[in-house]
Amino acid sequence: MTEPTIWTRIAAAPGWQPLYRQLRRDIASLDPHAQFTSRIGTGMLHLHVGRAEEAVEQQIRDLCFDAEGASMRVCQICGGFGQVRVLGEEKRLVTVCGRHAAAVEAIERERW
Repeated sequence: MTEPTIWTRIAAAPGWQPLYRQLRRDIASLDPHAQFTSRIGTGMLHLHVGRAEEAVEQQIRDLCFDAEGASMRVCQICGGFGQVRVLGEEKRLVTVCGRHAAAVEAIERERW
């Protein structure tokens, strides 16, 4: 199955790419013309169904809900096990593993 090319990549969170690609495949299998938007914020992937066939719209919403929850357990950077953490002076919420939490903290300290 070919993935629709209109869906954007989530380049700011490379660790979430496999999760996002699987979601796109799952949605396309239900409705190849479905449209949804994504953004990264508050330590998770936020998804919104823009258009879908009425018969499968709730299934697609459920897939998006599950992917949002999964994104809170996957490191945004490496794709390993992660957790939502509050980092830096700006108190940003990010989902990262222990190794990347330390790296992000070091970068944040350099900024201040």
